Amino acid sequence: LCHYVDFSSASATPNVDYASRASRKLRQLQKYIEVERRVRQTMSNKFVADCARVQECQRNSYAYSASAAPWPAYSDLEAFVHTFVMGPRGSLADREFHGIPLLDLILDYTNRTPNGAVDRATAWNTSLRFVRENFVKLHVYAEESKGTLIRESPSYSFVEVLSELGGIGGLWAGMSLVTFVEVLEFLLLFGA
Repeated sequence: LCHYVDFSSASATPNVDYASRASRKLRQLQKYIEVERRVRQTMSNKFVADCARVQECQRNSYAYSASAAPWPAYSDLEAFVHTFVMGPRGSLADREFHGIPLLDLILDYTNRTPNGAVDRATAWNTSLRFVRENFVKLHVYAEESKGTLIRESPSYSFVEVLSELGGIGGLWAGMSLVTFVEVLEFLLLFGA
């Protein structure tokens, strides 16, 4: 709503008229914005209130639990390192991470001797530590393999409701008629 007004070529009166029109438009726009805000708030409150009363049609809920244990077990750690870290083809020794062989990354954890050679005992301990700190075995499964399906259906159909009402109405009308006839008979017998 900010406009450049050239005061050099225009007289003072048109600028005042322009400013007052812009001011009126701004006030009108602010009123519209306030009305829109109130309508949005009202609709939001109504939507939340309506949704709170309606039962959901379908709900999926999952129970979960987590447990953790050191992996691989100490008894399997040596075989794991031999097989997957330093082992045959397809092991980490053949794989690369950003162009650097993974085995070299593991061995960089070790303390090298002054001539740059790797101490095998230190490398082995470092490999074990590397596996412990950087490998994870994740097993995801359903805690329960069963589900519960709850289906709601009306206990009476419209036809059954009419049938029940007709039966009750007929019984009431029949009993009323019998009672009326019995009372009439009683009055005739004792009144005569």
